[in-house]
Amino acid sequence: MSGLTVYCCGPIPRLRRLLETVDGIARLADWRELETLPSVGRCLFAVGMDDLGPLPETTELLRFIRSHPDRFKGGVVGVAVDGTGEVDTKSLARRLILGADLSRRSLGGRAAGALRAGAGLHAPAI
Repeated sequence: MSGLTVYCCGPIPRLRRLLETVDGIARLADWRELETLPSVGRCLFAVGMDDLGPLPETTELLRFIRSHPDRFKGGVVGVAVDGTGEVDTKSLARRLILGADLSRRSLGGRAAGALRAGAGLHAPAI
């Protein structure tokens, strides 16, 4: 499949509205769909958090990324985290990026490929 596939994890209403306007996105899908795929090409993990921090399904996603490194071999992976706490969103983005990087994936974007959706979108220096 050409284009970027966005794998969503948790509630991402603000991020979803933004992503639906971006050219080049082939589709939005639930991250659990990764369990059925032999490999991933270009993808973005769009992850939501609530006021208390990362959600249980985020831990499931992290565990999946770390336990299935071959799924991402040769792929390009990016991360976007939507939440209200700047420290929590950056921390979660780092954890996802490190999980993918430890699987020897190629990360797209500036620095480590993380975006934060909050008051505005920007790429933090990680």
